[in-house]
Amino acid sequence: MWLIVGVVLLSILLIRLEVPALLKKKKIKELWLFSLMLLGGIMLTIAKVAHLPIPNPLDFITWVYRPASDMINYFLK
Repeated sequence: MWLIVGVVLLSILLIRLEVPALLKKKKIKELWLFSLMLLGGIMLTIAKVAHLPIPNPLDFITWVYRPASDMINYFLK
């Protein structure tokens, strides 16, 4: 529980440090990117701290290329 609170507090600190400068320079695209990446990072960190299963991106890549791999293995046997 305390680790999740720490993650949220650290995120708030990062927002307070970065967002005013981005708004002052009117960098709206960078602000959106910062927000999306920070939100994704917060979600993954909270999931990790809460010991929730986090999917491996390599599993998706394997799933996509499995049929081609199976076909090549079939023809090479």
